Parts: sequence; structure tokens; C-alpha cells
Amino acid sequence: MKCLPLVERDLSIGKPSQLIVALTIFSGVIATVLTGLLQVEIAFTAGVVTMILAGVLPVKDLYEHIDWPVIVLLGAMIPVGTAFETSGAADLVAEQILTLGTEFPLWMTIGLVMGPGGYKFGDYWRMGLPLDIIILLLATPLILLFWPA
Repeated sequence: MKCLPLVERDLSIGKPSQLIVALTIFSGVIATVLTGLLQVEIAFTAGVVTMILAGVLPVKDLYEHIDWPVIVLLGAMIPVGTAFETSGAADLVAEQILTLGTEFPLWMTIGLVMGPGGYKFGDYWRMGLPLDIIILLLATPLILLFWPA
């Protein structure tokens, strides 16, 4: 394909042997979470400690790449969330959202996507109509093939 990077970066993938160790540790962490042996927080913390002990992740890099403002923000939001829940405000907001969702489900979804995505209403027709046609042309014969009458 001969693709060229748009910007040069100081990015190193790492040593292949370390990559295998890192993938093995990460796979083990995911497996322990999926099987329910450990909670997510404990499993990933153990995975990071294991990567440090295995020499895959230098401690210096660990501290340099932590986004501390996000950590502070998350820590500050815990009491806000607790207050929101214990005051009953969470239940009130959830009920209002459910009420609005049952009255205006399609428009609410479109509105939630349009603003942040920068979409215009015509974008839905431009992408949606051809996609609907493709689904109709493919789904009808495949449904009849896999689930005959």
C-alpha cells in the first residue's frame, strides 16, 4: 500500500520478547476478569505490577504517562456521585430520562449523536438509505435461506 506517516513520531514498539510477555500478562489479566476469579481493579493492578516486575514497564515510564488531572477528577467525582445517589437525585434524573425516552426515543437518540458528531440531518439520509437498501437486499434472501418457511 506504500502508506507514509503524516508526522514523524518518537514511537517505539518495543522488543519482540517484551511484547510477547506483555501480551501474555494482559491475556492472563483479561482471563481472570472474564472467569470471575478477580475483580477488574485488582486484576489490572496485579497486571501492572507483574509488568513492572517482569521488566516490561519501567517505573519511570509509568509515572510519566499517567494523566494526573484525570486521576484527580475521578477522585473528586466519587463524593459527588455518592451525594447524587444518596440524595435521591439519581433516581429523579433516571425517571425523567426514561419518561423522555419513551415519548421521544428516536429524536432523543438522533439529538445525542448529532451534536457531538457534528452531523446534519441530511447525513442520516445520505448514509442510512443506501445502508437500508443493502440490508434489505441481503437480509431477505439470507433469512429465507437460513430460516425457510
